[in-house]
Amino acid sequence: MLLQVDREVAGAYLADQTPSGVLVRDGRVASSLALGTDAIRGLVVHAVLPPSVSKGDAVPSLKLADLKGQVVDLAHLRGRRRLILFWNPSCGFCEQMLPDVKGWECNPPKDAPELLIVSAGSPEDIRKQEFRSRVLLDPYFGASQVFNSGGTPSAVLIDEEGRVASEVGVGAQDVLSLARSAPAVSA
Repeated sequence: MLLQVDREVAGAYLADQTPSGVLVRDGRVASSLALGTDAIRGLVVHAVLPPSVSKGDAVPSLKLADLKGQVVDLAHLRGRRRLILFWNPSCGFCEQMLPDVKGWECNPPKDAPELLIVSAGSPEDIRKQEFRSRVLLDPYFGASQVFNSGGTPSAVLIDEEGRVASEVGVGAQDVLSLARSAPAVSA
């Protein structure tokens, strides 16, 4: 926290409203200016994220609440293959894909991974989509950043051991291809 006498700190950061914030790491400005409480919350979320993961890496501890308020740590999801679907109810591409996802939920292929939806957007908007699968809330796209998803819809497979088992699939075609993938067979 910096104290100012006559807005000299605010002027240096071009902060013309309060509350405002920036992330400083190792003495360097590490973010753009966040204006307002919601933007500052997002800044804090991104400041404490674990490092990004790639195929073969263990899923890091990342705690997200579901639509009922129960917190789930992604690092503890083991014992079953899962497809993490990164979603946003206000994304036009997600909206176009919604009938395919719901159809897959109703009739998944044999040996299909369990679907886990990680969604931005308001809980009300997500509930309106009436998913059967569990939905975790990611309002600031933190999990999306950790998995390098880059946008919605996108998805990644997680194996039974809690490791990233695929590259990120982006777009409906790639997501549905991952959803239909059979488990790898050991030789």
